[in-house]
Amino acid sequence: MFFRRFVQYFLFFFLGFSNCFFSFFSCLHFFFNAFFFSLQSFFRLFLFQFQKFFFGFHFSQLLYQ
Repeated sequence: MFFRRFVQYFLFFFLGFSNCFFSFFSCLHFFFNAFFFSLQSFFRLFLFQFQKFFFGFHFSQLLYQ
């Protein structure tokens, strides 16, 4: 899963570099889009993992009391 995501981002940035030769502003726009998309998805994944761990721990403590 992580490898597939890494390949996806690598393709994003590679396409951004190829866009740079045609139009500088579209390249900047593309880079910002790819960067914020990767940041957002990583943050969402981290939040989901933390939420799962925290609530799982909390509910297991409640059940075993």
